[in-house]
Amino acid sequence: MSRKIDKDKSLLRRFKPGQLRELSIDLPEVYTQNHSDLGMQMMIKPASEFIAEAQALINCVDAVSAKALYDESEGALIIDVRESANAEASQLIASINISRGLIEMKVPGLCPEPDTLILTHCGGGGRASLAAARLQEMGYTNVYAITAKFEDIKAVFG
Repeated sequence: MSRKIDKDKSLLRRFKPGQLRELSIDLPEVYTQNHSDLGMQMMIKPASEFIAEAQALINCVDAVSAKALYDESEGALIIDVRESANAEASQLIASINISRGLIEMKVPGLCPEPDTLILTHCGGGGRASLAAARLQEMGYTNVYAITAKFEDIKAVFG
């Protein structure tokens, strides 16, 4: 059974440098800070890994494909998951801004049907991918992340 070692660092301090490897203790691999006082290097999982995991689970499309999907669908929703300041500076004509941190709270009120086409976009595809994965997890079945740069999306969508 694995312990929540990150919450109880005093447990780690009981061991000498290198001793944890000898004991084969199952440590989480999600740290980057250097615990040199504990004799080990731990890694924090970077955002790029979360994004890659999300993209393996979702539908990713380029701007042209997203526009074709949008044009063929009635009632589609385009969600700009950037922070509001970025969205206010420049946004797509048909998009609605819902910051990634508010997806779970706001989308169900706007989109009660799980099979509605939802396109997510951001500045480069990362946040859009994370938001699309969350929407799928919430039960939406027709979600796509536009994984292009915002400038390219804006050129296609207007």
